[in-house]
Amino acid sequence: MKRRRVFKKKKGTPKGYDSGLEYELHQADLKEWDHHTEKIPYVSSHTYQPDFKRVVGDKTLLIEVKGRFRENREAAKYIAVREHLPENHELIFIFEKARTPMPFAKKRKDGTKFTHGEWATKNNFRWYCNERGLPKDYARDELHELSDKAQ
Repeated sequence: MKRRRVFKKKKGTPKGYDSGLEYELHQADLKEWDHHTEKIPYVSSHTYQPDFKRVVGDKTLLIEVKGRFRENREAAKYIAVREHLPENHELIFIFEKARTPMPFAKKRKDGTKFTHGEWATKNNFRWYCNERGLPKDYARDELHELSDKAQ
């Protein structure tokens, strides 16, 4: 994913304005216009293509294989994807190494960092670690009953 460029306001831009030009126009040609009076919500539409899909009974399992998240926005994407999944769908992660620290994770007092596995657990995703091996019955139809065994 591309990093979003953050533009800093130039010094001397009057408070409440995003730029000098905005301020100048409001003082002259747009004097009678209201300035920054409302916020209009909008949604940006995206699509998601899971790495693997399997229908088990009436449930659809979607597998996302991750080596690591490159940035926090990528992790947030999966929370948004899950919110838009139909009720009978489940998004499951298989991490290469679940102990890989999340991007920009700060060290805790004990010296460790917040990991991918901890992120998945905190956000109520079922997950597995490829490094530890997948459950032997992983490929069987009972996969949807393994949630208590997630590691």
